[in-house]
Amino acid sequence: EEERAHIEALIAQKEEQRQKLTSDLVDEEQRIAQMAREASSLKTLIARLTAPDSRIVPSPKPAILGALDPATRGAGKTLLSKLTVSRVPQRPKFTEARGTLQLPVSGNILITYGAQNAKNEVSMGLTIAAREYAQVIAPFDGNIVYAGPFLDYDQLLLIETGEGYHILFTGMARIYGQVGDRLLAGEPVGIMGQV
Repeated sequence: EEERAHIEALIAQKEEQRQKLTSDLVDEEQRIAQMAREASSLKTLIARLTAPDSRIVPSPKPAILGALDPATRGAGKTLLSKLTVSRVPQRPKFTEARGTLQLPVSGNILITYGAQNAKNEVSMGLTIAAREYAQVIAPFDGNIVYAGPFLDYDQLLLIETGEGYHILFTGMARIYGQVGDRLLAGEPVGIMGQV
């Protein structure tokens, strides 16, 4: 009876935390949408999204042992001490991955980095002609810091890769994921729009 009451209390606590996280996510999405409405350029948007005071700061996770019943807490410590954690190999830094990144979508490269674009400006990225509804992938690990409409870019996806670098995607009909999602290289991030 005591165990059932304890489990029900934990379930209620988990539901309360889920509702708070959902509420926090809605607030964060509204705050980011407001930033996008106020930004007049991509540089302004990126600067606002990456400013230290605008970052999403994850709350600390409760310790596993703290949730165990006091009578079983010692057994949990013994069990955890016997577990071996395999180390995940360190991924290269974004600056070290130069020349090894996959293209985000299959297609013909129309404009390369540093070439003149249609506006007679120096291109800061690649322009790729892809087939309609082609799958778009993340070329490198990162976190989604913006996903949604922005100025005349239609759908914009901005992935922070670390070291002050971001990967920016435009021209997609649909974006998979939302702000705060962690992506791995090769993971689908959306589909291309109509040609």
